[in-house]
Amino acid sequence: MRIAVTGAAGRLGGRVVRLLADRGDVDVVAVTRRRVPAGTFPARVEVAVADYAEPPALRAALKGVDTLVLVSSDGPDAQVLMHHRNLVDAAAAARVGHVAALSSVDADTREQRWDRVRNDCAQLTGRPPLALSEVLAAHR
Repeated sequence: MRIAVTGAAGRLGGRVVRLLADRGDVDVVAVTRRRVPAGTFPARVEVAVADYAEPPALRAALKGVDTLVLVSSDGPDAQVLMHHRNLVDAAAAARVGHVAALSSVDADTREQRWDRVRNDCAQLTGRPPLALSEVLAAHR
């Protein structure tokens, strides 16, 4: 199984990459906006440089990926929605079978932003929806 993780250079995405790499039974693709120093990830992790705003780079990063762990970007709603749209379109084009979306940005269940972004993204491709799992973070 091949799993790609966006936001891999960040705190949450980086942790997910390391946890998956430690398993040893999956191929991990760390998707980052810019090149990272050698040794940032375990040697068996493939690094793909792709900004959320660059659809061709996202499609290339997701080629051959079975599961995408979507660690959201942050910023204004319109920007985040564009980023999610680009990722969903790239995942559909690459025939990614499953998306695990992490709500790291809007963990407060009283917020409506994550619901709006998720619902808009689910309607984008005009194809049957990708399998989607949501992981809602909790405030501590």
